[in-house]
Amino acid sequence: MTLALKPGVIVSFLLLLGFGLEYGLIARSETQVLNQSGLQPAVVRFSWRRAGSEWQTWLVTSLAFLSALAKASWLSLA
Repeated sequence: MTLALKPGVIVSFLLLLGFGLEYGLIARSETQVLNQSGLQPAVVRFSWRRAGSEWQTWLVTSLAFLSALAKASWLSLA
């Protein structure tokens, strides 16, 4: 949606910051709910080593980013 509307750099940055804040708050809230549920967490702390081993996620995210970048480049040429 952001690419279709072609907002300025500042608006794009604010949108990105807003989504990051929103999803950060959602993740924090979900963590609190899970901690209060009494279930034992499978992972206690975040680890970059463990995150790096999730190569499928990195691959899909990279492909989505490259696709959006290509579309943005194509839209700017049109």
